[in-house]
Amino acid sequence: MIGTPFANASGLTFNPLSQTLLVVFNRPARIMELGLDGSKKRTITLHGFNDTEGMTHIRHNIFAVLEERRQTICIIDDRARHHGN
Repeated sequence: MIGTPFANASGLTFNPLSQTLLVVFNRPARIMELGLDGSKKRTITLHGFNDTEGMTHIRHNIFAVLEERRQTICIIDDRARHHGN
């Protein structure tokens, strides 16, 4: 059963490069990266998002985050994480 820390989780995707799971939350808007063992790796705050409802891995370090209220898809490039920036 998913507990309170994941009560506002809206979507889940797998990153095959890092072998991690990414969970998107709608309030507050953020992405949490988890190890396959459930350990928290990092949290990414999403600025300017209103109602995130889903997330998917596209390729490499490219992800799509969906906003329900605005009916938009935002493409996120997470390459900076892997280049030490």
